[in-house]
Amino acid sequence: MTDAPTLTIEHYKTHIEPLVAARSEKSCDDYWGAFRGINSADEADLEKKEILQLFDAVASYMLVPDSPNEVFKPVFTMGDRRSAIPSDLTLEQRNYLELVLPEIQDAELKARVADTLWSVKHGRAAMHAETAIAAYLISADNLAPTTWSCAFKRLERALRLYFQLGLRNKENPPEKDVPKKILETIDRVQDDDPPYFTKRLIGLLHEMRLTEYEKHSAIVEKVADFQENQKKDYHTARDAWSLAAKLHTKASQKDDAVRCQIKAAETYVKIADLAEAAEKPSYMHICSWLQSAVEAYRLIHNA
Repeated sequence: MTDAPTLTIEHYKTHIEPLVAARSEKSCDDYWGAFRGINSADEADLEKKEILQLFDAVASYMLVPDSPNEVFKPVFTMGDRRSAIPSDLTLEQRNYLELVLPEIQDAELKARVADTLWSVKHGRAAMHAETAIAAYLISADNLAPTTWSCAFKRLERALRLYFQLGLRNKENPPEKDVPKKILETIDRVQDDDPPYFTKRLIGLLHEMRLTEYEKHSAIVEKVADFQENQKKDYHTARDAWSLAAKLHTKASQKDDAVRCQIKAAETYVKIADLAEAAEKPSYMHICSWLQSAVEAYRLIHNA
């Protein structure tokens, strides 16, 4: 930030904190819009312009929690141009974010700043990662279940950081016990399940080998049945039946696993039935769905 104003904690408290506190949707996507909307409002106030541009950039990063190497990606790319990513930050900007991090009260913004510092391995990076984990869990609570996709990304990112830091093998305080938090979230929201949310959380736990197989297979079956018979969303239902089958297999419940595999295969037939009932059915598509049903059924052992 050569020839730029020197930012202080007071600048954050004056220009960023009130703006974030006033937002009803507690997500960086919403903060980014707010920062961008006023970051050039007062050209004469250089400090205000500088700090708004900084937080505008940080809030704009696209969170990709399952990316192994680049968890924050540009929100848009156009030819040889792109939006901001953490590696664009100057040393002065990184130092400032580290300075202001303890003052950030909003969980969503705290997680974003802490994870940004971790991603560029700045300062006490491992400590920043643990700060991000705790903040992501609070942010997910704030976002779920009304903004379930955002909540899921925060929980997934927290869990992957948890494993990356080797915290599974340590005694962790409740605010950093990510698996326990995800299990509690599943128990809390399953009776009012937002689309995909519970299924994706259990799928994430299954990927990390943290699933309670018998308990979670029953929950996923409930999701599958609801999506199939109430929502008529056969694609989501098939994913859920397939996940339930995997969980039953892990629990050595062979008959239940086969039953769920059959249910998954039958969703192709139901899609074909819908296509045939259309005003102008496409028999090419119908044949394709029926072929998929046959192939799925052939893969089922002892069906």
